[in-house]
Amino acid sequence: MRHRACVRGRRRRGLHRERARAPGARGNADSRRSVRAYERSSFPRRIATWLAGTWGIFRIFRKNPDAELLIISNPPPAPILPLVLKNEFSLLLWDIWPDALVHTRTLPPRHPIVRFWAFLNRRAFRNAKRIFTIGDSLADAIAHYAPREKISVIPVWANTEFLKPLPKSENLFLREHGLAGKFVVMYSGNIGNTHPVEKLVDIAAELREHADIAFVIVGEGGKKEIVRRRIEETGVQNVMLLPFEPRERLPHSLSAPDIGVVTLEESASQVSVPSKTYSMLATGTPLLCLAGTQSELASLVHKFGVGEIFAPANTKAAAAWILSLK
Repeated sequence: MRHRACVRGRRRRGLHRERARAPGARGNADSRRSVRAYERSSFPRRIATWLAGTWGIFRIFRKNPDAELLIISNPPPAPILPLVLKNEFSLLLWDIWPDALVHTRTLPPRHPIVRFWAFLNRRAFRNAKRIFTIGDSLADAIAHYAPREKISVIPVWANTEFLKPLPKSENLFLREHGLAGKFVVMYSGNIGNTHPVEKLVDIAAELREHADIAFVIVGEGGKKEIVRRRIEETGVQNVMLLPFEPRERLPHSLSAPDIGVVTLEESASQVSVPSKTYSMLATGTPLLCLAGTQSELASLVHKFGVGEIFAPANTKAAAAWILSLK
């Protein structure tokens, strides 16, 4: 009997993790190991942890040649591991690499790394049993590497038993941060290079005269210092910058805002959909999206009428929209 295995690059608590059913195990017995701490402080360190994480995953699964693998696109090199493994495999692609490097202008399209990585993708992806992704635009992009008939779209969902609407009067996050009675606009998540979170500070500056509106930015990442400097430069007093909340507190923090903010650089909008989108929706929070207006995210927002989307530079229009909901 063939054993199934799953390679997962998780970011929870800063670790790349893998999960596999051990050979000979019955039922739901799992073997879990931490592969490598995920370092976000600089791009070179990210690359180093991607490679170390991928190497760790390879070492684990080369010992399980009969396992059928489900390989997830974090760390980003993981989907090309089948080139050096003999296992049957399927792919779950949240992001598309090296496309993301090109769209974020990290590397030019003709860079040797981009061309070589794309070549490896074509070789690996064509042998996948199935390829799963989370949106039609992403599926179209993946089709540059594999036949479209292999690709299935499965939209992301959230755990609605864990994340759900919570009355403001019962919300501990609002109470602890002195936000009771405020109209709260909040970003919660990775403050990384593909997220123009600093634009939320510019929107706050547009609305600084509205003392009853509070902007909250929760998270960590490579651009946090940029956000901090923008707060200092604009002199705004209506922005609160906080660290990540513990997982058990997310039902309170994610249900705290009156408007939840999702950000994504326009250049990255065609190859990614932030998973926080679905977490915010699970709490019944309308979305202010700062991203490409022709993106997968825009299609979702407009199709289901769950908020509005603006180009990141269009801060005046975003500020006006916030006032319209207040």
